Amino acid sequence: TSLDWFSQGNPLEVPNARHLLSELSRICDETYADAPRIHNELVNRRSLSSAAAAARMRLVERMFTHGNSEWLGMDAAKKPPEMSMYLSVLLNTGIHHQHDGSWRIGEPHQNRDKKCNVLPTLKKIREIVQRQPDARVSVAALFEELRKPPFGVRDGMIPLFLTVFAITHEQDVAFYKDGSFLR
Repeated sequence: TSLDWFSQGNPLEVPNARHLLSELSRICDETYADAPRIHNELVNRRSLSSAAAAARMRLVERMFTHGNSEWLGMDAAKKPPEMSMYLSVLLNTGIHHQHDGSWRIGEPHQNRDKKCNVLPTLKKIREIVQRQPDARVSVAALFEELRKPPFGVRDGMIPLFLTVFAITHEQDVAFYKDGSFLR
């Protein structure tokens, strides 16, 4: 039996398995054109292992407390799981970078972002928050928007991008849990 393949209602010529995989890749690239390109099997997942979630939490804490330090204050000779996340998500993307001799967390330069494509996600977070400037934004709703095309951000990554946004906009953003302000 043969199969008829369609993409967006149009017939798709699929002569063999290799071509099918190529077409699937093309369709995913088009659908998720603004997806960040982060290669880290610990954090770039829909759901994290408990060890990876703990490492991500330690990394988030370091982002807030040691953002002005090289390696976020970690020992470069040691390789805990959060170091792997740091290297691929923060250092490789240019989110944690040196500026005028000091380290900081912020949006990467556009030239540096071409490889990792994190700027569209950070801009989308800003857009979501700025839709209603004086209103509260549900973190769950923000997560849901970032999961959708054209972003397709994985749940393991979203807290790191939200942390970057919180740090770069610390004077303009406040967090609440169950109606109570969080420091």
